Amino acid sequence: MLFQDISSDDSNAVILAVEKILQHASQLKFFPTVRPWSLCELGADEADFEWLLAWAREWNYRDADRWTNGHQLFVTEINGHEISSFQAVGTLLLLFCAECVRREGREDSIWPAVRADAEGKGRFKRCECILWNDGSAPRGRFYRALREAAYFLGVRHCFRGEKEQEYIGTLRLQYGFSFDGAKWLPEWLCGYKWPRPVQQLTRDPDLASESFQKLWEAFHALRDGNIAQSQWLTQAANSPWILPQWAQHLAGTAILRRNLRSVENTRVGAQDKTISATEIERLDAQQTSQNDGFLSEPRLGFNAGEAFFVVQAQNWWAPDDASWLSPDTDILDFYVGQQKLGHFRRLERGGRIFAPFQATWEVPVSASSLIARLFSQNTPVATQKLTFWEASDGFGWWNISSGKRCDVWNQVPRSHQEYALIVEEGLEFCPAPKFGRAMENKHYFCLMPTGGNQPRFLMRANRFGHPFTKKPQRGPKISRFLSLKPTR
Repeated sequence: MLFQDISSDDSNAVILAVEKILQHASQLKFFPTVRPWSLCELGADEADFEWLLAWAREWNYRDADRWTNGHQLFVTEINGHEISSFQAVGTLLLLFCAECVRREGREDSIWPAVRADAEGKGRFKRCECILWNDGSAPRGRFYRALREAAYFLGVRHCFRGEKEQEYIGTLRLQYGFSFDGAKWLPEWLCGYKWPRPVQQLTRDPDLASESFQKLWEAFHALRDGNIAQSQWLTQAANSPWILPQWAQHLAGTAILRRNLRSVENTRVGAQDKTISATEIERLDAQQTSQNDGFLSEPRLGFNAGEAFFVVQAQNWWAPDDASWLSPDTDILDFYVGQQKLGHFRRLERGGRIFAPFQATWEVPVSASSLIARLFSQNTPVATQKLTFWEASDGFGWWNISSGKRCDVWNQVPRSHQEYALIVEEGLEFCPAPKFGRAMENKHYFCLMPTGGNQPRFLMRANRFGHPFTKKPQRGPKISRFLSLKPTR
């Protein structure tokens, strides 16, 4: 037990707990180190988890504000290491989040399990308002603490920018998979719905874990009948990635549905199947203009203040005359560019309908389009191009409530609606946007405020010959809200 000598309501609980964590990590040769590690490898037990829950319940508003206030940042020394207030409390919060989600969370949603227990009771009763937004996402100070702690500890992480998915990915790398997600073990071992953290922990040259690789190989050996269940339980008992009370259940789950056909080799060391650039160029030349309808119209979405396009995969009907379609064609590989994102599965033998395994994913707003493809055993069978916004027009706008893209020339904004815009750099707005940021492709993303009797987007171009000035014949609707004039 890590925290057996510490009172959860001690005013110095954060410092004392982090001191124990660093001391134990040093004994295990994890900290400080150049090789990334995961917090589950500390071996926190049920008593530690109960201590973390008690600490969160008793953590008061004043202490939470003091430790997470960016304007009152302070530095202390723990075990000979200088550590900031964000790094210290972030270490405890990162461990708290990982232990909550691996036990009580879901694979597709982590923050609800961090914020509240299974009965919906808040875990941070005395300081919830300072750590959480009105929705289910943490506040910026919570995110910052997690990020700085990950860098300080040297644990495995996915941070490249400030995206919500990077925090989720970093948390999931701390425990591999949750107890809830383990119900999919038979599918994962056969290559279906294979979660990203498992791929990273088994194959990524920078993030792979030797202990997780041994566990994953043991799962395969158990499922293939190469080792007895008692042997697997002995190996699992020494793995930090499985809690002791899970072992018997996981051993039974891993051998279920043995009739599943393997669609991808998920063993350690196996290489991901890739499509050559030459094959992609040939497919694009033949089918880029074809719209096969396996993706629906994209919509604009938001998560923790970050905007993205939501792409939805849908059931697809193979053509009647498809020469590649045979009774044994059960799986189609789904690619965007050279990256495989998942599979489509045949709904019934001899039928023409294929359904996606993963229904939705997110695309950055800086992307103006994407090309998606379906392959049957490396043979291209369908291509679809999605256009999010026309970069040549220099302007696009979306209704935030519905996420739908608006027709620039034939729709007018309503005073009670809020809109998001993407425009070229150098254009001025009236009224001023309430939020905005530059994108990599010389465009600007912003949110326009609601209100006003006659909503107008007055935009002044910094040059003549803007695309909008070439289309005055489009009718009176566009002139009601869009006015482009050269800057004098």
